Amino acid sequence: MNLLEMNPHETRYIPLIGSPIGGSTASYLYNQIFAAFGINAMSYPVEVKKGELPEFLAAVKFMNTPGCVLTSPTSRTSSSILTTWTRPPACSAP
Repeated sequence: MNLLEMNPHETRYIPLIGSPIGGSTASYLYNQIFAAFGINAMSYPVEVKKGELPEFLAAVKFMNTPGCVLTSPTSRTSSSILTTWTRPPACSAP
């Protein structure tokens, strides 16, 4: 599935969050896998600094996302934030 075939109202968006995120090729690789298997999803990098993580996680609840990918430094710092939520967040650390 390519971008022209995707319906933006049905596409699942999967952010790759971290800081720094500019050099990561993970979103590109995930998008290649989604396309190869005809999955209507798109991954994209999002720069989220350590202090911005709670605010980002609150906002991501309202996105059309089944979850998100946390880079290694972000997943280590997010574990305490994610375990204090009363409602399961859209994003979770592996």
